[in-house]
Amino acid sequence: MLLLTCRPILSTTFDDSQRLLSQPPQGDVLPSNGSYSARDALQELRTLDERKLVFELVQDMCNDLDMRSFCHKVLQNVSILVHADRYSLFLAKGEKGDSSRCLVSQLFDVSCSSTIEQMQRKEEICIPWGKGIVGHVAESQESLNISDCCKDDRFNSLVDLRTGYKTYNMLCMPILDADGK
Repeated sequence: MLLLTCRPILSTTFDDSQRLLSQPPQGDVLPSNGSYSARDALQELRTLDERKLVFELVQDMCNDLDMRSFCHKVLQNVSILVHADRYSLFLAKGEKGDSSRCLVSQLFDVSCSSTIEQMQRKEEICIPWGKGIVGHVAESQESLNISDCCKDDRFNSLVDLRTGYKTYNMLCMPILDADGK
């Protein structure tokens, strides 16, 4: 099990509302009231019910009008919840049936300690529609939980070579809009 040192996922603001926090840049000092480990954050999350957590996400979305920054925070917090080393979000580009349709990620390789500034410096990743594990999930709209990526014929190791990160397992899920697209 990977143990990450992270700040709390929620913070109380001056008006007693709570909001999601992003992770501090590497080297930042945490508040003097003690450090917060992923285990502490997870225990705090477990005390919240799902409705309250969703409400906090919606409230944070209202407070953070930059969608990329908001998505980065969501990916970080989901990675804490599921104990993931890395998270990525791909968006469909192009229309159904278009031969140039692909998946593009500007939030790729997000970790608990990554910053939005680091994400802005990364080159965008483009995956052809239906290719690789991510492309298959987008095309089929089915979730996949792969315990050994190297044994899956759809796995594309070129992304690992590009990022320097070795992928062992992967959970991929499609996110659809209200029209099922």
